[in-house]
Amino acid sequence: MNVMRATLSLLAMALWGIHALAQKTYTYRDSIFTTRGDTIIGRISFLADDTVYYNYYLADSSIGSKTIARSEIKRNGLSPKRTEILQEEDKHINGVPGASLSEKYSLKGLKDAEKYYDDYSSAGTGTLMVSLLSPLVGLIPAISSSSTMPKDKNLNYPNTKLMENADYRSGYTRRAKKIKQSRVWTNWGIALGVNAIVVVLLSSASNGAQ
Repeated sequence: MNVMRATLSLLAMALWGIHALAQKTYTYRDSIFTTRGDTIIGRISFLADDTVYYNYYLADSSIGSKTIARSEIKRNGLSPKRTEILQEEDKHINGVPGASLSEKYSLKGLKDAEKYYDDYSSAGTGTLMVSLLSPLVGLIPAISSSSTMPKDKNLNYPNTKLMENADYRSGYTRRAKKIKQSRVWTNWGIALGVNAIVVVLLSSASNGAQ
């Protein structure tokens, strides 16, 4: 009974940790004031060399994506925190010495995947559950899941207009796949560790009963 209780406790802790890592929210709203006198309310996704990508709410509360040339922006109404975040990103992407526009979009894709892609739960949890029963059998879903690219519907990319750029898409999907692989194999490792602990506990209990 003590062995079973310990095993269930370890499993609960592992699942809670996986769930906590997946909790991410991004709730900023930005104001863009144009040279035409319009005010755009949305969320800036990327400050490219001459283009700003942003999301906005449609009438049905869904999210659309658009671009606007930097030359058409008079000023923005960003909070100090948002300004700091975007300036830091701008420095790390547009400020890369000698980087081509293609490389900048690819780098933006890599960084966005690290921030937004977190829909790997089905692959990770499936691997964990099967591997808890048998780490050897768990290798089958682990290898299968980690070798396939995440489905488009699960990528959670922040801006559809950006995703239309081939370099951005390549960077985003490549990093998303690596994140998925890491989560799948981490879960397999967790299951392997739980099984090893159970074996040790059972062995100890068996020796103590003799």
